Amino acid sequence: MGTERPDRIRTSTRRIITHAPNRPTEQFLLPHRRLPHCVLSMPRYSLRILLVEDHPFQLLATQCLLKSFGFHQLTPVENAEQAIRTMSQSEFPFDLMLCDQCLPDLPGLELVDIASRQRFITNAILLSGLPSRELVNLTKQALQRRLPLLGYLSKPLNRDELEKLIRLTVNPFM
Repeated sequence: MGTERPDRIRTSTRRIITHAPNRPTEQFLLPHRRLPHCVLSMPRYSLRILLVEDHPFQLLATQCLLKSFGFHQLTPVENAEQAIRTMSQSEFPFDLMLCDQCLPDLPGLELVDIASRQRFITNAILLSGLPSRELVNLTKQALQRRLPLLGYLSKPLNRDELEKLIRLTVNPFM
């Protein structure tokens, strides 16, 4: 009979083989902990998201929130210039752009317009700390201009509202 201590977590080993030019194959045995079933069964989504946010804390917090929903194909950028460069270098359009309205170099709605006309994105959501009345006006402008804006979210972000808008574009894969 095994005398396993109940406070010890079972671990198993995983073999990783690396191949490097001009070097023999190396084998490493790394211990890893078994993940709880709830983590393993968490859904993952193939949605490619471009996150445009100029405040580092908001950028990091939004990334963490999205990853907790199962969205892992995130591309974070800090301004419109980086966003345009990233989108133009991408092989495929982004499924969703989450964009701060008050960027230092270009209003978010204008970035959505540029990205949409260039077919860099499929959908967008504006993020802003502006009053609701201004955000409603921006949504009306987007409709008049036929932009692919799903809606807006006020900062600080509300998890349920963010999830509700993002779910409009979800494509799960197994």
